[in-house]
Amino acid sequence: MPLPPARQAEVFGRVGKPLPTSFEDGIPEILAEQRLGHDVPGMRGLYAHASPRMRDELLAALQARWEESLRQRARIHPYPPVPLLGSLLAPFRADRAIESAAS
Repeated sequence: MPLPPARQAEVFGRVGKPLPTSFEDGIPEILAEQRLGHDVPGMRGLYAHASPRMRDELLAALQARWEESLRQRARIHPYPPVPLLGSLLAPFRADRAIESAAS
C-alpha cells in the first residue's frame, strides 16, 4: 500500500540526512556529512574538517551502540537459532554474567 503524498515527502526528505544517532552521540555535523559521502556547501564545507579525534569518538560511539544493541537482544532471546547471532550474543548472556560473578 503506497504512502499518502504528505508521508512520502516526509520519508523522502529524510533520505541522505545525517543519522539522528550522530547528533545524539555528539558527533559533529561535518563528520556525519562526510561519513555519508556528502559535500558540505559553502564556507562551512571549505573550512570544517573531521579530525582524527572526531573519528575516534565516532568509532567509540558506534561501538557502544552496537554492544548495547547486542546486550538488549541477548535479554530478549539469549539463544537464537542463527549460530552467528548466537556467537555475537554469547558475551552478553545473563548466564555468562552469573558464571563470571561466581568465578
